[in-house]
Amino acid sequence: MRLIQFVAATAIVACAFSVAHSADFVKRDGQHIELITDAISVAEADTIVATFDAAVEQWSEFWGLVNGETADFHVQAYLMQDVERFAREGLIPPQVPDFPFGYAFGNQIWVRVQQSEYYTRHLVLHEGVHAFAYTYFDGGGATWFQEGTSELLATHRETADQEIGRA
Repeated sequence: MRLIQFVAATAIVACAFSVAHSADFVKRDGQHIELITDAISVAEADTIVATFDAAVEQWSEFWGLVNGETADFHVQAYLMQDVERFAREGLIPPQVPDFPFGYAFGNQIWVRVQQSEYYTRHLVLHEGVHAFAYTYFDGGGATWFQEGTSELLATHRETADQEIGRA
C-alpha cells in the first residue's frame, strides 16, 4: 500500500512541477537531492544541497549500508516561505497534511523556512532521514525511534569553514 501511495504522490508532484515551475523558484540539484525553494539564495541552496549529499554518506555508514547501496537514493525537497503558493501550484499533494515545520512522504519532503539558516538546514536533513528510512527500512520503526534517529542524524555543524557533518 505504501508503494502505491509513494508512486501516486511522486507522479502528482512531478507532473505539477513541470507545469507550475516559475522563474522565481531557486532549483538546485545534488547527487541525492533536488531542492526547490521560493525563499533562499542560490548560495544558501547550494549549502543545503552539499550538506544533504554529505549527510547521506554518513547515514549510510550509520546504518551499515555499504558498497553503493544508497547511490541511487534521491529526494525531491521543497523549502517553502509561501506554503500556500506551493499548494496552489500543485506542489503539495492533497494527502500531505498541514504541518508546522516539515513533512516527509516517500522520497519527497516539504519544509517551512525557519528563522535561522541552521534550523532550516536541520529540518531538511531531519525530513531527509525520514525519506531515507522509508526507502531502506519501510519507515524505520516506532515513532519515538524515527524521530530520535532523525534528530540525531540531522544534527550538523553550522559554519561553512568547518567540515560538513555531524556535530
